[in-house]
Amino acid sequence: MESQPTFFNKITTWIKNHKFWTLVIVLILAFAIYEIVKAATPTTSTTTYVIGTATEGAIVSTVTGTGQVSSSNQITIPAKSSGQITSLRVQAGDTVSVGQVIASIDDTSAAISLKQAQNTLVKAKQQLVDDTATQSLSLQNQQITLNSTTLAVASQNNNDSVTPTISGSYNSTEKGVYTISDYSCSGGTCIQYNGIETGFGLITPNIPLALGTRGLYITFATTPRVLDTWTISVPSPLASGYLSQTQNLTTAQQNDSIVLANDQQAINDATISLESAQLAYDDTFVTSPISGIIGQVSVVKGQTVSSGTTIVTLVGNQQYADIPFNEVDVAKIKVGDNATATFDAVPDLTITGKVVSIDQVGTVTSGVVNYNVKIAFDVEDARVKSSMSTTIVVATDVAQNAIVVPSSAVKTDSSGNSYVLTVPSSTPVSTGNTGIALTTTPTQTPVTTGISDDIDTQILSGLSNGDEIVTKTVTGTSTTASTTSAPSLLSGATGGARSASGATRALTGGR
Repeated sequence: MESQPTFFNKITTWIKNHKFWTLVIVLILAFAIYEIVKAATPTTSTTTYVIGTATEGAIVSTVTGTGQVSSSNQITIPAKSSGQITSLRVQAGDTVSVGQVIASIDDTSAAISLKQAQNTLVKAKQQLVDDTATQSLSLQNQQITLNSTTLAVASQNNNDSVTPTISGSYNSTEKGVYTISDYSCSGGTCIQYNGIETGFGLITPNIPLALGTRGLYITFATTPRVLDTWTISVPSPLASGYLSQTQNLTTAQQNDSIVLANDQQAINDATISLESAQLAYDDTFVTSPISGIIGQVSVVKGQTVSSGTTIVTLVGNQQYADIPFNEVDVAKIKVGDNATATFDAVPDLTITGKVVSIDQVGTVTSGVVNYNVKIAFDVEDARVKSSMSTTIVVATDVAQNAIVVPSSAVKTDSSGNSYVLTVPSSTPVSTGNTGIALTTTPTQTPVTTGISDDIDTQILSGLSNGDEIVTKTVTGTSTTASTTSAPSLLSGATGGARSASGATRALTGGR
């Protein structure tokens, strides 16, 4: 009689007949166990820091554009301010040199504004001088008042409990200690004092005795026994009024710092206003950016012009490049800025030049506004042909002897303020990008930034040369190894039926 198949025999048969689904089930179980083990395995977060230093050097801010070598050597020279032409100093055919004044525009308003800006700066500087003197005297008086809070402290070895009183008003900012001792003298009992000043005197009960020339007096109610000593600290933390006078001095110092900081800010603002007024005044003079010949004069003396109006057309003897810049970049460019040009067709050639003109009216292409900037090359090269493609880099600003840090070190907080992370000067500087672990958290230091290139940023305030900073923060996780491991469910997956059958036989005692 045929025996009935057992439960495990049924499983074995099903596995043999359904190898694909067996593999699917094994993979699902393996993934589930992996996720459970992963969730139960503790992880720790590790943070390392790449450390660099703030250095002193030069930094150049640039903008880059591409265009073509100009087919024309003519440039138009526009007015930079509005007003009446008061002087026209050239005519067609005249030869002009770089910087030569071609025309003048009524400068009355600009001259008045310039003079006002000059006076404002002078007043701001004088205000700082006056406030510095006033605040210095105020702090000196406050320090003197604090120094007047004194008392005599008797030595523990004194023979009696006679303690003198200190009176008068200390008239010096010098701090220090008077050490007083008494001794027998021909007149009775005398004292000798050392420290801030040195001297001696005869004790007369209830009669103040001067302690040197600083305005303090010592008075004994009765004659003390000899060989007693006392100490008078100037000022004395134990004296009445010491805490309140110390707080007054601290408050005065804080207020003075605010006043002087405001004065310095006023100087900075006045300096910027003066520079702006000077530029506005300079713009009333139309000058030639290059040497060349006047091809056409487009205005007459007495004519009222607007900023951007063409004054003359100049024919130069140089090569030029016409480069379109977007509205953001062109706002940074000024006539006279230095530039360098490279050429796809002549890879080994680099030519320097200068910005000689900037279009006042932009051209809209596909919704983008561009302004044409003309660059005059400093030298001519026969390999450079008309309409050749060129890449121009314009140096819009240069800072010499600047404090410079990698741009990656500069962060911005939620309020939009810039800061860098600083570390103690003893921290090792990193040589790679992996970073080092720190025993203390880096300090968030506010900074004021200046110009920036593609790599570095100028720091105007907040850092000094040699300060150590965090240039990069590296955050990662590490997993704590488990003391037990799960069995592999994927081993021998391709022979899943045979493995399962073996497992069945083991469970059933090998039947």
